[in-house]
Amino acid sequence: MAKKLNKKGQLIYRRLFAFFAIFTVYLICIMLITSCEQKSNDEGEDTDIKLYELRIAMTEAAGNLPAMSVVDGSMESGEELFPYLSDLSYELVDDYFFSYSSDGSPYELAVILLKDESNAKFAAQSLDEHISKRVATYSTYKPGYADAARKASVVSYGRCVALIMCDDNDAVKEAFRSYLEN
Repeated sequence: MAKKLNKKGQLIYRRLFAFFAIFTVYLICIMLITSCEQKSNDEGEDTDIKLYELRIAMTEAAGNLPAMSVVDGSMESGEELFPYLSDLSYELVDDYFFSYSSDGSPYELAVILLKDESNAKFAAQSLDEHISKRVATYSTYKPGYADAARKASVVSYGRCVALIMCDDNDAVKEAFRSYLEN
């Protein structure tokens, strides 16, 4: 026959049960959080493009930039802020970053990582339109800035399309291509 637990034994049993229940819920939460962070790709595409590392490489290649503000697709408001960079449908975008001068000067670096490489032409066109808008804006209050913005360039490589607006566009283009080729 089963022996009944005294009150002290029952209290220990309840606390032990509560501890294991809480611990189990904690482990389930951790597993859910980590599984949400991993992007699976069943199509075998290149998923090793890390835009943070690419942004650092491009920023270093640009040389002496002013203080820059950055928005990207991982931010809570990333999708809402994307139209400031491009009018491309966000449904076509896997991720992006947009680094721009905090003081309003004509320094911008951006990369759009597309879900499908076939949309690179449309992304490039939208970034060209972004440059045209910047030139028009700068023309109204800082003509020298407009001249600098006119020198901006858009380059594509695979699923990535970049906007480069800085003093040394060629060095940044090289950093962009070099990162993606390796």
